[in-house]
Amino acid sequence: MANHGKLEEYDLQEEWSQYIERLEFYFETNGVDDEDKQRAILLSVCGSKTYKLIRNLITPRKPSEKTKPGESIASYVAELRSLSEHCDFKSTLEEMLRDRLVCGINDEQVQRRLLADSSLDFKKAMKIATSMETAVKNARDLTRQMANANINTEKPATLHRVDNQGQGNQPWSKPECGRFGGKHDPQQCKFRDAECFLCHKKGHIARKCRSNTKATGKHQRNDNPNSGTSSNYLNMKDDEIEEEDDNYGIYSLGKGQAEPYVVDVLVSNESLKMEVDTGAAVSVMNEDTYTLLKKKHPNLELKESKVRLNTYTGEQVKVLGQLETSVKYEDQEDVWPLLVITGKGPNLIGRNWLQKIKINWKNLFQLKEDKNTSVKVNKLLEKYEKVFHEELGTFSGPKAKIYVAEDASPKYYKARPVPYALRE
Repeated sequence: MANHGKLEEYDLQEEWSQYIERLEFYFETNGVDDEDKQRAILLSVCGSKTYKLIRNLITPRKPSEKTKPGESIASYVAELRSLSEHCDFKSTLEEMLRDRLVCGINDEQVQRRLLADSSLDFKKAMKIATSMETAVKNARDLTRQMANANINTEKPATLHRVDNQGQGNQPWSKPECGRFGGKHDPQQCKFRDAECFLCHKKGHIARKCRSNTKATGKHQRNDNPNSGTSSNYLNMKDDEIEEEDDNYGIYSLGKGQAEPYVVDVLVSNESLKMEVDTGAAVSVMNEDTYTLLKKKHPNLELKESKVRLNTYTGEQVKVLGQLETSVKYEDQEDVWPLLVITGKGPNLIGRNWLQKIKINWKNLFQLKEDKNTSVKVNKLLEKYEKVFHEELGTFSGPKAKIYVAEDASPKYYKARPVPYALRE
């Protein structure tokens, strides 16, 4: 099919709107309705200069508006440089690359840092962006290494040894010490210089003494885990048996004891000191405290309770009943259950209250002055009374001689100002 009319190359001196009008008439005359075909015709006949101009205008838009996930700053800039190779930016190339770099970075923190610099150029932007990218990567790697270290610590790998007798892989364990019998290196055994009670030789204890089998007439234990036969153990006296899993160092056996954390609580409008105990499942009151409270409030009755309380070692604590009364702590007030138990132990705030009460932990953990501090200070002041006098003292020790250079010139320095708090 013959085309009607002829479409010349676009002359840069001609107005673009006029050329577009003639182009639209050409498409209409020849029945070109497809947009892709219209674009192809325009780019094929517009001429080399116009095509170069169009290509230069759209080339910087080819990279993605933001860096791709996992794409480094260096690779993104390399892509920008390759696409701007024929853009003829000349002296403005680095300025264009800087703008595209700042706008294209996907990390908001890095982008803010670049935008905050008023004297930012392309080299400086590259340096800042790459250094922050490296810092983030190093921090991520460090976190991953620490996580792997924790996993390896909590779940050590099981070691196996190869059995040449065809008995399969068995879990590896430390050899038994011939001096004591524990699972540790014999050279590190603390009984290395101990004297045996049986043979009176040094280097082992009685239960590992080889002469012990003659005295008892029984065999030593079979240490082969694959033998399949039952093991016979030596019959030892209680005073000769020394069991030990690991050695732990105790660095201090002082008499000091940590003071309990006590808070003031209003129970039935009566002030009561209760100890905060996160190890107690419920809040409890001792029998004596309840008796005193009952005298002031005769209507305070105990309800039957089926709760069973046990200590850490398993002993059962007798529960007398449950008290339903108003409880107030600071500005918090409500009716909470309180178990009354036998004994004279401290009144405890357990976890059932701690879930509802917001304890003022800041005041609870603040340093408290020792009750005996003032007494100790007064004793020191009395003992060294002359030291703490306000007037200046006199040095009564040996005479001192100060050597000064012969050509030294004296210098005057202003006296240090006395703080207002110390001025009279």
